[in-house]
Amino acid sequence: MLSRILHEFGNAGGPVDLDELSRRLGVQRSALEGMIEFLVRKRYLREVRNEGAPVCAGCSIRSTCDPVLGVRFWEMTEDGRHRLVRLAQPPGNPGHADCEKTPDGWSG
Repeated sequence: MLSRILHEFGNAGGPVDLDELSRRLGVQRSALEGMIEFLVRKRYLREVRNEGAPVCAGCSIRSTCDPVLGVRFWEMTEDGRHRLVRLAQPPGNPGHADCEKTPDGWSG
């Protein structure tokens, strides 16, 4: 599931609507938010703020966006992009993410 979330962010090319993403993945939004926070802690995603963030540049509501209203955005980090590349490697390849051991047990 974590890999699917990374793929969604990697393919989005802009803001990701969490309600839509939770429906597409078949998980509750609260569970999705927990998984996103895990990916933030792993440094695969980062939360961005409206103040001049590239993700906000093309948004039609950026001038009225208010984080106080609960609007939050995340973008993929360089570590996240590298993770996607490793996930795209054929299984069994030493570069594939499943060949890595991580302290938290998440290998992909």
